[in-house]
Amino acid sequence: FDFDGRLDQISYFEGGSVVRTELDTNFDNVIDTWLWCSPTGMLERSQRDRRHNGRADTWEQFADGVITEARYDENNDGNPDRWEVFTAGRLSQVRRDSNSDGEADQSEDVPTESAGAVEPALSCDGVETVTHGGAAPPPPAAAPPLSAAPAPDTAPSTADTAPSTADTAPSTADTEGAVR
Repeated sequence: FDFDGRLDQISYFEGGSVVRTELDTNFDNVIDTWLWCSPTGMLERSQRDRRHNGRADTWEQFADGVITEARYDENNDGNPDRWEVFTAGRLSQVRRDSNSDGEADQSEDVPTESAGAVEPALSCDGVETVTHGGAAPPPPAAAPPLSAAPAPDTAPSTADTAPSTADTAPSTADTEGAVR
């Protein structure tokens, strides 16, 4: 991701499919995000360490790759004290634990017009495969036709044609192990 030669993502496979991925999202060489995949290849749950202190403080649940619930530890005690509930991929309710007993004691419904955009369904390869409701994303725009020769007074750019050398390392995978 940041092209420094260090691993930023490790994916674990079973039977040729990704079952879990670990990410270093702030490039400090410490894993801070964990993703679990369903047998159908869609994101099933995640944990994140938003404070980068070595402990998960955000837990998310997904159904068919669409977020259904997010739990947050705001006071760093290891337990959720804010919950966000999503309906059809859209924020619908926020719950809070105001007395730190581990139970939500406040709840607020979020009006649809205030809920924000519908979250897309995510596959474990990181591709937004389907937006909720079954509509596939639009196809990419067609590439413009290639010209036969460069325009006068221009030379081909080596930046556009040189092979990339960024963070490429051979990967090995077995059916029950990790790609490293």
